[in-house]
Amino acid sequence: HAGQCGLPAPRIVNYSGGPAPLPGEALTGTDSTSRKLDFHVWNDRQLYVVAAGNEGPAIRTVRSPGVAKNALTVGMVQDFGYRTIGDIADRSSRGPTADGRMKPNVVAPGMWVWSAFPSHPTAYAQDFGTSMATPHVSGLAATLMQHYPSLQFNPALVRAHLMATAMGHDGVHAKSHVYGLGRTSAYVAHWTHLNNHGWDTFWSSGHVTSQGFQFRDITVPAGTQRMIVVLTWDEPPASPGLTRAVTYD
Repeated sequence: HAGQCGLPAPRIVNYSGGPAPLPGEALTGTDSTSRKLDFHVWNDRQLYVVAAGNEGPAIRTVRSPGVAKNALTVGMVQDFGYRTIGDIADRSSRGPTADGRMKPNVVAPGMWVWSAFPSHPTAYAQDFGTSMATPHVSGLAATLMQHYPSLQFNPALVRAHLMATAMGHDGVHAKSHVYGLGRTSAYVAHWTHLNNHGWDTFWSSGHVTSQGFQFRDITVPAGTQRMIVVLTWDEPPASPGLTRAVTYD
């Protein structure tokens, strides 16, 4: 519709598919909806932030198009309760995808969030689900694009930055098919420079072909206790029905 009415395509799309189009049943990300998402990210340089689904705690339950390779897929964690804040919500869909990729990418609060009530223009209601967690990440991404314009039109870089600055669950920084790389942190994501808390963040992006490559030198200061490197990329959609979504791994 944006193209038809002459308006520019939105830089960020928040996607919550509800019970359709496909429940999470060991999906590879080569279904038609996931492929359409991959196309728009690749072609239009849009960031798609997608709800993982609410079919947990079983594994391989991430829905379409959350399984899309170019999507930033969001699971939900508890945001209330003694000793449970930050723990994964039981119903949050888990990875991996059928072709072994990490999903979700990150998690955010999604339990009993106050939001607009769709059937009444002035009412609010509480709801839960990855559909409530995903807008947290979309809003954070929007403020990051305003704060750092170089992140606009570069969805892979935004995904990498949000994953690299996520807070690992219980201090564990490792790939997870439950938490992704952790819970998004607006403060850490925005303050991407050396500061009193000790962290420094760099990003770099480029285009890789069969004839060329990109690199970035990183100087690691003495005394560094932890370094997190996230590499991700966008690529055109895979052919329908393939057993693997990623083409250039």
